[in-house]
Amino acid sequence: VVGSVRHIRSAALGVAAGLVITLAMLGVSVYAFDTYGASMFLGTPILIGAVATVISNSVAPRSYPVCIALGMVTVALAGCSLLFFALEGVFCILMAAPVAIPLGALGGLLGKVIAEVSVRPIQGTMAAIMFLPAWAGLEGVTTPQREFEVTSSVVVDASVDRVWENVIHFPELKEPDEWYYRWGIACPM
Repeated sequence: VVGSVRHIRSAALGVAAGLVITLAMLGVSVYAFDTYGASMFLGTPILIGAVATVISNSVAPRSYPVCIALGMVTVALAGCSLLFFALEGVFCILMAAPVAIPLGALGGLLGKVIAEVSVRPIQGTMAAIMFLPAWAGLEGVTTPQREFEVTSSVVVDASVDRVWENVIHFPELKEPDEWYYRWGIACPM
């Protein structure tokens, strides 16, 4: 019983660390460097899956399927936390999920490998965490800012008196005969 509590506690700590990294990366990538780049969409899911798995494996070794599932759960909960704190919208989370969740699984797999082969897996993983903000900064500096300008105009080929008359005395509109207006949809009168 004590061992299973320690397993659950270490997995929860790993997921919590992943959530903190997600919120920090959102702050760095989006709010500091003004970019939604590969560091946010590719690097962060892999890293949080790996961190959660390395922390979880620090208590006792876990199986590969458990580590992969932990990576995916960490990414899914990270998306929910972004939604909960109103940092992203539901459609943004749903669009990112098909890419982010498999990357979280890859992160869980990498975290398992790191935990098995490294002498100090937590310190090595923490060093990788420092790489992600630097990557976001590089993306923010090298990505050109796209700016689109849209200009539209309406040219009326009529005298001012004629235009003014139509502004103050709007002509009668015929009654619409489309079927959907009979259901109560508003139409100009």
